[in-house]
Amino acid sequence: MRWWRSRAASPAAREAARRKVTLRTAAADMRRLPFPDARFDAVVCADNSLPHLLTEQDVHVALTEMRRVLRPGGQLLVSSRPYDDLLRNRPASTPPQVHRPTDGGERTVTFQLWHWHWHWHWHWHWHWHWHWHEDGEHYDLEHCQLLPTDGEWRVKVRRTAYWALGQDRLAGLVANARFVDPEWRCRRRPASSSRYSWRTPARR
Repeated sequence: MRWWRSRAASPAAREAARRKVTLRTAAADMRRLPFPDARFDAVVCADNSLPHLLTEQDVHVALTEMRRVLRPGGQLLVSSRPYDDLLRNRPASTPPQVHRPTDGGERTVTFQLWHWHWHWHWHWHWHWHWHWHEDGEHYDLEHCQLLPTDGEWRVKVRRTAYWALGQDRLAGLVANARFVDPEWRCRRRPASSSRYSWRTPARR
């Protein structure tokens, strides 16, 4: 397995260096963790990372890997969006947020566009019809950032996809990976309901 330093891990590495603490950082596929068995007391899968995996098989493989690297009695902590609420409304976007750097630089604006998946479905009502139906769980996300450039705004877009895992579905997947005692806790973040964080701690 090839290891490389990730941009996401860089702030943690800088903070560790400031505190004179040795910290090994790496980026890896959560379905193939490059660590030996029973290595950690806790695994944290944060910031809606797990729903990036779009199939039940991939999620199961990732959770099984997390269990493998946990010591007996170790804890798994998974945080995600409040998808039960979001699936009821299927929002098309998030409210814009304005950011201003602490060094006094120019402000930027960010927002997200959500495109829920649809598919054709045959329906019988005296004769066959085609109907659009939502698949109910997956959506494509465009993260849009407005950047001031020479007196105008430049748009930077990053794209990804998510599986909107509700509480019951996620708890079932955690249990199928042989974790025990999953528990749901809710932590609210400011700005909008789409930024609630549901956390499910479970034990190996």
